Amino acid sequence: IRRHGKKIAGRFCLSFFATEGHLNAIDIQKGEYDIYLAYWLQTLQPIAGSIETYDQILAENTDWLTKFFHRPPHHHRDHYSPAPGWIRTLQAFQEKILNSKWGQKCEDKLAEWQLGRAHAKKALQETAKSDVILSRNMLKFHSKDAREEVYKEWIKRINKN
Repeated sequence: IRRHGKKIAGRFCLSFFATEGHLNAIDIQKGEYDIYLAYWLQTLQPIAGSIETYDQILAENTDWLTKFFHRPPHHHRDHYSPAPGWIRTLQAFQEKILNSKWGQKCEDKLAEWQLGRAHAKKALQETAKSDVILSRNMLKFHSKDAREEVYKEWIKRINKN
């Protein structure tokens, strides 16, 4: 279900990842009024995983999102379905292993490899004013970010009224 090549329709673009320790998006805002990011967060919908993490994303971003919507973010759960019991059991087992010293060493090595791989991509190196974020807590791969264009168009439409 991941987008690649010409297989785009009905697939997911996995271009943004954040750790549970970095769910507040205020520090990636483009300017004080990043309407694109605000609507993006306001319309996020969980489809799998921990519903508590989704609730935490909204909670950590409520203060600055209220500036745009004058109310707390709405919880969208229309497409969410909890994982079957056997998957939750497998997940708990994997997390127990990965929450060990060995798991941390493994995660550190994989993170180093993945970040090195991302930094090596030629397109990322050529983009001087890139909106790509590569860190241990956040990966954002879109080198062409539409937020500035959306903001300018939004301001233009507001000024027409």
